[in-house]
Amino acid sequence: ATATASATWAHGDIARSRGLPSASAGQNLAGSMIAGMMAGAMSRKRWAVRALVQDQHSAAVGRWVDTMILGLRLCPFAQPAAQRDGLKVVSSTGVTSDEVLEDLVTEAELLQAADGETATTLVVCPHVPEWQDFGGFHEFYA
Repeated sequence: ATATASATWAHGDIARSRGLPSASAGQNLAGSMIAGMMAGAMSRKRWAVRALVQDQHSAAVGRWVDTMILGLRLCPFAQPAAQRDGLKVVSSTGVTSDEVLEDLVTEAELLQAADGETATTLVVCPHVPEWQDFGGFHEFYA
């Protein structure tokens, strides 16, 4: 789950051309990957809205971010966001890649509407069976 979670950043600057914020130079690679995935999801009809929740998965990733990313100062963008409570970690309840894409689009729309309150959201995706193995996740975003 950690590899999946760390690779699925939905950053506040994603896909501006689709009505969502766009990635700028210097942002993480995963944020750019999400932009492409979200563009495809934007054209899909949403059948149901699942929850983006704070649960034991998002709590574990939040602790990992605090310890590794913030504690070791691995990302220059994370510290300022965390200091102003602009870093959010949530879990997708989606069980398929299409459901997760819909959740990512929903979260990106929330980020766009938040007027800077949240700068970055990390979406944890622990419920997609194919992603328990990193190879399955790699097929999703490649």
